[in-house]
Amino acid sequence: MQLNHVHLAERCGQESHQCLVCMKDKTLPLSPTPQPSLVPAVVRAMALLELLAKERKAMGLGQLALGLSLPKSSAHGLCQTLTALGYLRKQGDGSFLIGLRVMSLAHAFVDQATPALEFDRF
Repeated sequence: MQLNHVHLAERCGQESHQCLVCMKDKTLPLSPTPQPSLVPAVVRAMALLELLAKERKAMGLGQLALGLSLPKSSAHGLCQTLTALGYLRKQGDGSFLIGLRVMSLAHAFVDQATPALEFDRF
């Protein structure tokens, strides 16, 4: 089962772009306004976290790689890094869940913003 991700590209004035998540060449629609330069590794790490958040269940390395259209080795590196930093936690069966450290980001957001107003932007 192929889980789809949102293909992201930097604005460069060309019709075909390389997706910053799966690094495959795609014809992607671009925003009419210029986008800041994005770091592909950060985009992929965030896409992995968002996939786990969307699925709301533990996912194995193969599922994550498939869902992000990444090689298993790339998904493995992302998972190792995010686990070491506390943003993922590895289950006994080898699957991954969102880690406790994500809560520190949520708490910082709540401390610095008025959440009800922020969500109106979406």
